Amino acid sequence: MKDIPPMHVLTDREVPEYEIHPTELDLSNSVKISKGTFHKVSWRGIDVAVKTFGEEMFSDEDKVNAFRDELQLLQKIRHPNVVQFLGAVTQSNLMMIVTEYLPKGDLRQYLDRKGALMPAQAGKFALEIARLSGYWE
Repeated sequence: MKDIPPMHVLTDREVPEYEIHPTELDLSNSVKISKGTFHKVSWRGIDVAVKTFGEEMFSDEDKVNAFRDELQLLQKIRHPNVVQFLGAVTQSNLMMIVTEYLPKGDLRQYLDRKGALMPAQAGKFALEIARLSGYWE
């Protein structure tokens, strides 16, 4: 018998409102979009980014807690410069976080393409990050 996912709930009422059923995600043509576990997949006809977590994390309480923390944080963040959290798969043996897909890549890919930022632009980016984190209001 397979291990029960660490976030598994006993009744339908307990299923988080962000829960996405894994059959809604078309993984058949998924494309790896970064190092690690991120893939571009189709969900309800749109491209999304999916971060996957396999069964190997089930026995590692620190990894499960990090997954929970990431979900809690993603649900709170609403900012035009941060990928939008769309939902998660938590009731299956392959747990996933689903976010909007950025066809032009993330900040790291931007820097790889453009090279070092000019000081004014670096300052602007830093200010946006500080505002997002609550350090600068």
